[in-house]
Amino acid sequence: MTDIPPWLKSMEHGVLGETRARAFLLQRFWVLSRSVDIDGADYLIQRRLTGANFLDQRAPRLGVVQVKFIQDGATTIKIPTAYVVDADEKPYGEFFVLVCTGQEDDQRMFLLSAPAIVAEFERKTTTRKDGTEKPAYMLKGADLLALGNYEVLRQGLKLDEIENALTRADLGDNRRFLYRSGYVKPEKDHIDHDFNLPLENGWGDIGSAFFENKTKMTSTLYDLEELVEAAEKIIATTDPEEALRIYDDVFTQHIGGGYSSRTSLSVRCEGFDDDEFATTVRTHRKRLDAIRALGVEAAYFDLVATYRSEVARQLEPLIQSGVTVVKVKTTYDPKTLRRGIIVVTASSETPKDSKVSKSEKGRQILHINVASIATAYGRAETGEAQKAITGRLWQLSQPFIAALDEIYLGADLVAC
Repeated sequence: MTDIPPWLKSMEHGVLGETRARAFLLQRFWVLSRSVDIDGADYLIQRRLTGANFLDQRAPRLGVVQVKFIQDGATTIKIPTAYVVDADEKPYGEFFVLVCTGQEDDQRMFLLSAPAIVAEFERKTTTRKDGTEKPAYMLKGADLLALGNYEVLRQGLKLDEIENALTRADLGDNRRFLYRSGYVKPEKDHIDHDFNLPLENGWGDIGSAFFENKTKMTSTLYDLEELVEAAEKIIATTDPEEALRIYDDVFTQHIGGGYSSRTSLSVRCEGFDDDEFATTVRTHRKRLDAIRALGVEAAYFDLVATYRSEVARQLEPLIQSGVTVVKVKTTYDPKTLRRGIIVVTASSETPKDSKVSKSEKGRQILHINVASIATAYGRAETGEAQKAITGRLWQLSQPFIAALDEIYLGADLVAC
């Protein structure tokens, strides 16, 4: 094979990286490009909002994606600090770097947000020939390849992360735009991406509960705004009768409930009073931090997702043959949690619920009673049978996740 000159290899790598990145981003976003590369933007991306455009008073925010291709671990990744943080050293919420490496069957991709770059990269300053300084975030390729938390193993999760960042950027703009009114309509997607990650908790959906609690809090905001507006009118008026009328109309509805019924005000506050919700949120954060500390975030979610899809696929023919107890054997790399293999077979055990017969790093073996799933499957209408399995996958996935978490995260962080 003819040796490829370095300049040509660099061009080929650039095309490879940008092509892979574009294909990845197009699955979720409208991808824009421009004739010049400034601010580190190889691609500008926009959420698919058909009801919004750039001429709106509050135009949708664009994401900025810079693409890098590294040949191997010896390559150093360099990103100017001006692309990553603003003048106050706050990371940009809409800036991402996609790093591609490998060819053909060895392709890999890593997604890093601006906060991730600040956390993982080393900040260095170099001096140009003209004496000016050029600060940048730098990281060796070998160090990036070892950062398992940022690898794109489940594309949907990483696309969710980008979309969530753009949603929160729009929310920030709305807050600034509506600052004088102090009100932003709660939306279900107004939540940090970390709390949308599919971590089992045994309680419920954090996102839905968060939205419900924020919706309840709007009534508190209305009451407070009514009181503030009434107080401002009383202070501004020169007519004592008008002041008394405003007081009777507004303040008398909120008098009482404090140390003195004549000097204390009370307002409705029905949101965020659920102790189980608070515990679930804090435990979710602790579990996610523990997973990230191990450097296996991407592999963890990929293993759990693979477990669920493989169990659903392999379980159906077993149920059709009359099996009511199954053995689920899961093996994977004990250090990286990668290369998961799930095998579901009929079991000779007769547990009422589930039984963990083996649990160690790299392997879990469970015996699970699927009689209730089999019953639902048998009663399902034509075309709905598979849903009878997928709708009850928690019965098979929760025991596995609990065993996995106890081994890697500790008994205190097992999802209940």
